[in-house]
Amino acid sequence: MSRVYDSGADIEIQHAKKYPKIFNGQMGDLLTTPFDSFDARSDDKGPEVEALDVCKAGNKTIFVICNERISSIMLYSLTDDFEVKFESIYRPGGLNGTWQQLYDDRNIGDIDPEDCRCISAEDSPNGKPLVMVSGSVSGTLSLYEIEILLPEESNQGNTTTDSGAIQAAAISLTGMIAVLVATLL
Repeated sequence: MSRVYDSGADIEIQHAKKYPKIFNGQMGDLLTTPFDSFDARSDDKGPEVEALDVCKAGNKTIFVICNERISSIMLYSLTDDFEVKFESIYRPGGLNGTWQQLYDDRNIGDIDPEDCRCISAEDSPNGKPLVMVSGSVSGTLSLYEIEILLPEESNQGNTTTDSGAIQAAAISLTGMIAVLVATLL
């Protein structure tokens, strides 16, 4: 066995780009907001990768990564020659309000995603690849669709082949299909 990829600081770099105001934060007291814990985890384990699963989306192999503290879901793709590409990052749930308000409004997201499981397009009820995520603190079980974005829908950088055909440029999670909310611990 040999290592084919090391993410280095990429997980934190992507969080800093997409979520700079809650970078390395975590859920705090119910009367605080997501912004109140900005950078609280940098001296610990950062976003703290908690769960990983691998699936296929179209012709791409996708790594689904759940980060415990900032409660995000990341997608990376793997090519046939073992090149790894960051595809997207998504943090479900709102930011504007206290944790209690977000919970009351059912806009809490999947706080502290403890596990994720991919469901192949063949096994999916809608014929598309899905990701199931459990949030241990939010008490949620959510189902997300993995969508392959066309270059004009993506901001990841369009690529064109020598023949002029445009290749798919990114993969993303799309709207939540279902959410079950239990009690907030």
